[in-house]
Amino acid sequence: MQGKARHVAARTVRTRISVLKKEARRPGRKAPRTMNVFRILSANVAGALIRASFVALVTLALHTPAPAAETVATVAKHAPKFLLETPSGGSLTLADFAGKPLVINAFASWCPPCRLELPLLAATARRERNRVTFLGVDEQEANEIATTFARSMHLPFVIGLDKGQFAASYGATNLPVTIFVDARGTVRAIQHGAIDAPTLARYLARISPTAPGART
Repeated sequence: MQGKARHVAARTVRTRISVLKKEARRPGRKAPRTMNVFRILSANVAGALIRASFVALVTLALHTPAPAAETVATVAKHAPKFLLETPSGGSLTLADFAGKPLVINAFASWCPPCRLELPLLAATARRERNRVTFLGVDEQEANEIATTFARSMHLPFVIGLDKGQFAASYGATNLPVTIFVDARGTVRAIQHGAIDAPTLARYLARISPTAPGART
C-alpha cells in the first residue's frame, strides 16, 4: 500500500510538470522566470510527498492490529489459544492438551540453537511421556521441510505447523522458545533461547502435578 501511495505521488508530480510546460508554451504568455518555476515545482513536489506520506501512515495504522494483552503469553496467566496445522492436514488447539502439563517448543530447521536443544527435549519427552505432554511447533516452514527436520531430529512428540498466529501470541519471533503450561492451562515459565538440562528440570517441576497450584 505504501508503494502505491508513492506511485500516486510521482504521477501527481509528473502531471503538474506537464501542466506547467503547456502553460509556458501558450501564445502571448511570458515564460516564468527560472526561479519561479523551481519554486512552483518545489511546492508541488513537497505537497505531493506530504500527502503520499500521510496516506501511507494511515494505511499502515489501519492494517496493523494493536497488540492485545490477553492474547500474549505471560507467566502466571492463562495460555493463549492457538490453532496449528498438522503435517497430515489436521489441526491442533490448546484444548486438545487440556488436563495435563504441557511443554511447547517453537523451532525451525534453519535455527542452530534449536538443533542444539532438541536432543535434550526429545530425550526428556521420552522419559516423562506418562506425566508431561510435549508439543513441537515448526515456525512458518513448508510441511515437507518441517516433517523432514522433525524426522532427522528423531522427535517423539506431536508437531504442529504455525503460520504466524502462534508466534505472535507466544512471542516466538526469536527462536527457540519453550513454554511450560500446567494442567490448568496456566503458563508457569517461558524460556527464550536454547534450554539446558538444569533449567529444563526446574521448569518441569513448576508444572508437575505435585507443584503448588497444579491440578492433582
